[in-house]
Amino acid sequence: MSRKPLSVSRLLEQGTIVTDPNRTQITDFGQLGDPDKSETLEINTGTRAAATSNGPTMILLSIIDKSPYQPRLVYDNDEIDNLGYSIQAVGLNEPITLRQTENGRFELLKGHRRTRAARSIGWTEIPAYIVVKTDRESQLATMVSNEARVDLNDYERGKLYSAALVAGFAKTQIEVAQLFGASQAQVSKRLAMLKLPQNYISLLESNPNLFGVRCADAISGLLKLYPDDHQLIESAVIRIKTDDADQNSITEWVEQALLQREMRPMVKQVVSMRPQERMQRKRIV
Repeated sequence: MSRKPLSVSRLLEQGTIVTDPNRTQITDFGQLGDPDKSETLEINTGTRAAATSNGPTMILLSIIDKSPYQPRLVYDNDEIDNLGYSIQAVGLNEPITLRQTENGRFELLKGHRRTRAARSIGWTEIPAYIVVKTDRESQLATMVSNEARVDLNDYERGKLYSAALVAGFAKTQIEVAQLFGASQAQVSKRLAMLKLPQNYISLLESNPNLFGVRCADAISGLLKLYPDDHQLIESAVIRIKTDDADQNSITEWVEQALLQREMRPMVKQVVSMRPQERMQRKRIV
């Protein structure tokens, strides 16, 4: 569904857009997809703003909502704090990108971390590009923008690829790989994570950084090799979180635990022997 063009003057009347009385210019750093465009928009702070939706505008943070298509499940609070300190020291290098929703609020398309950082340092408004996009266009823009980030984990990317398939942006894993600039092997392995049993999916939903594709491959392999030892395998995965263990050690840990379990009856039998029987068994061995 297409949306009506944004009326900046109407938003100013509502108090949605706030102009800085000390600022007579807002610099357009270029819209999303047009980084080379740059011009200065003159702002008449005494009357209505003469700006258009092509340039950045000050928007109240209180009426900005995160995108429902945002693939990121968790944020690093320390990283957000550091970004906030940087913004406080040198300012915001690039405005965020928003679209207006039907309820008059704004939805983030690009800049979730910057928005969180701005809130963390007490900002009440932030410079933003306002673009007109449909729900479908917004979903694709948010997906592509976030996939390019190196700090998304494997599980988040797997959910992103799955959402692209469900939404019809791609029909095959090869098309997903082309859409996001990934290899088909990466797409396949990350999508495979979503096929793990629900107990492992629940662990990833609460802690998406718990393990990646290599560990997921190991879990799948262990479940096939030891179908009667689901609880032991899950314990090995939980150990990654509780003991801060290396996620790549899961196979070794499970096999060691199984070996100890097999040896336990033999050890118990030897302990229960009388001393003379133990000595005789030792000579035989």
